[in-house]
Amino acid sequence: MELSIILNTFNSERTIERCLRSIQNQSYGDFECVIVDDCSTDKTKEVCKEYSITDQRFHIISNEINFGCSLSRAIGFNHSSGKYLVFVDSDDWMECDYLKLMLSCAKNNDADLVYCDYFEEDGKSVLYMRQDIDQKANIQIIAAMASYDPFTVSSMWNKLIRRDLVSRIVFPKERYGEDMYISLQLAYYSKKSAYVPKSLYHYWVNNHESLCNHEEKEYERRLSHYDICKKILLFLSSHYSDLSQFEPMLSIRMNKTSLRVFEDPILRKQRDAFALYPPSIKFIFRKEVPFGIFAKVFYLLSAVCWRIKNTIKLITKI
Repeated sequence: MELSIILNTFNSERTIERCLRSIQNQSYGDFECVIVDDCSTDKTKEVCKEYSITDQRFHIISNEINFGCSLSRAIGFNHSSGKYLVFVDSDDWMECDYLKLMLSCAKNNDADLVYCDYFEEDGKSVLYMRQDIDQKANIQIIAAMASYDPFTVSSMWNKLIRRDLVSRIVFPKERYGEDMYISLQLAYYSKKSAYVPKSLYHYWVNNHESLCNHEEKEYERRLSHYDICKKILLFLSSHYSDLSQFEPMLSIRMNKTSLRVFEDPILRKQRDAFALYPPSIKFIFRKEVPFGIFAKVFYLLSAVCWRIKNTIKLITKI
């Protein structure tokens, strides 16, 4: 099999039909679509079964427990056979030439990682999101994957990836922010990347059923982002002796995560915001860090006190 599409689903009955139809109507038809349903409780699985019955290219795997997006993608990968892989979210959809153009670009350039532009939609507006891959050196792409850059998005859905590349990465157990860590690994291990300067994917941002809307899930999301950032820092530190080459983007990402943990007293007891990435403090007042001046000043003073306290502890032990 030349190409496998990995589609993870969870309670997507409102959008799954649109997604599946866009896959079925691809101009390039030699593919398999591995659907991993993560314990949906609505009619998502029933809709997927209809496609698997009428189209042998569609296969369904049902998780026995809810694993989350990242581990579901790993399961889909292990059940796929394609030389190239595409990952799709169940509330999004693809242009009909997505597979054809991405695969052609990969073959023509002997690339193991291909990017494309995408549309960001919410039902009211449509934004064309250019990725600027052709204007960035590989180290800049890696920096973008490890942080946040709308012109080089770290999501997996606008990428075609050679199978050998995916086999090298670690899928994290975290349920939020996982794409940053996965895409960072892909960018690092990629020997050659290519770019299709055309919007081929529709990213739907108006998912009313999103679990992130609930307060409890918001706590989980912030903690998950913190843990993913720790993994990112560990990965970068193990492969690069000098992380300053990733600045200021790296510190901006870390400051966003640290401040979101610090501003909540409950989360503050579960994660040490100041210990995430201490060097990032010098970039705290960058405008890209979306917090008010009072919050930043309070965070800075608290960080200084934290450092003094730890220094005293260290001296006392000596």
